[in-house]
Amino acid sequence: MKLYVVLLCIAVVYAEEKESSSEELDLDFLEKFFSFKGNKHMKDARDIFNKTQEKCPNLKTDAEDVLKKVGECVVKIEMGSKTICQVIKEKIPKCSKPIIDLITPCVEEQHQYLVRLTFKMVQALMDQACNSTVEELLELFNPCVIDVEEEEENKFESCKRINEKMKDDLIPTKEEMCKLKSDGYDCMKELTKKCENPLTKKSSLDFAKVADDVLADMCA
Repeated sequence: MKLYVVLLCIAVVYAEEKESSSEELDLDFLEKFFSFKGNKHMKDARDIFNKTQEKCPNLKTDAEDVLKKVGECVVKIEMGSKTICQVIKEKIPKCSKPIIDLITPCVEEQHQYLVRLTFKMVQALMDQACNSTVEELLELFNPCVIDVEEEEENKFESCKRINEKMKDDLIPTKEEMCKLKSDGYDCMKELTKKCENPLTKKSSLDFAKVADDVLADMCA
């Protein structure tokens, strides 16, 4: 439900903070990286960023300081005998907190929940990835999962509701999001029925369940 737009906004904050000589290059890179060249979503993210600047005119300057803090936090991380997954679980929430605290007050009140939700969602999905095998992760890219036309998706009510909401609003309110909280998992369950390999179904549904649990926790 457009969580990637929030992530993109965070990336735009970083790009906008750069000197003007490199700003064009950074934003061009973001457009290519997110495959949004000529697509309205990059513009949507820039529009959201511009609105945050209206509410927080010092955002660029503050972002520079915050990014330095985040960088210092990451540099201080010591691996020791810990695995990368253990470090991510223990340290990333702490290191990302300054970014959350910076962006949240600058977002419209009805959408502030999405900033924290985005980071929680990313953390939960990373935890799931750490608890998955390489084969399970690779199955997330199985064509039967990712190569589905919208026309095919819309045969299922849960998928159709999500697609319609994505077209109607750039970012849903918390109430709207909660109304759709189970649709993501239900939609994935329908779409994976045509996948012949049980591992593909299991892996896709495991990740969908993680996202569903994060939303359920927020809406409780």
